[in-house]
Amino acid sequence: MRAGEAVGAVIADPDRARLYFLIPSGTAAGWNLRYADVLGDGPQAVFVGVPPVSRREGPGVHWCVPPLRDQYLTDPVFLYEALRAATLAELGAQPGDGR
Repeated sequence: MRAGEAVGAVIADPDRARLYFLIPSGTAAGWNLRYADVLGDGPQAVFVGVPPVSRREGPGVHWCVPPLRDQYLTDPVFLYEALRAATLAELGAQPGDGR
């Protein structure tokens, strides 16, 4: 699978230096990656502002990969492996860098 086929919509928040990948609800519940926060529902709910589809650049929150009708969610397995590989390349193996 190529990255273009696996990556869905991505929201950029340059003020917080964050990227938000949209994945199916619950698929990242067991992830334990350094420097990657899983946002979810329930008592720990976090809300992210969703910009209009036409907002493709900053300043402020915008789409760095806009949603498409048939592709707006990122493949969670692909995302996990990409984040894990990036973390290992940057920091080397660290305790707690597993699922």
